[in-house]
Amino acid sequence: MKFSDIQCKPHRSAMGGRQGLVFFPNGYGASIVGVAPGLYGNGITTFEVAVIHGSKEGFSLVYDTHITDDVLGYQSKDEVSEVLNLIEQLPPRN
Repeated sequence: MKFSDIQCKPHRSAMGGRQGLVFFPNGYGASIVGVAPGLYGNGITTFEVAVIHGSKEGFSLVYDTHITDDVLGYQSKDEVSEVLNLIEQLPPRN
């Protein structure tokens, strides 16, 4: 998956922020955000990426993968694409 495949919508809780959610068959996904105070990215050239688990109906952030133990801040579009590929390759979560 590439950054250009992400569809962003207004963020649910960060006023003025934009968020893209991506889900993979392994149960993991990513939240990609930017353009709001307190977020680690400007939403134009850099973005904050969080590993998530769940579905569109309900998900939670995951802090215990080899990818990261926190959110990844200030990621370029190419870096976001790389992280998405890593998340997609994670083994299914029990």
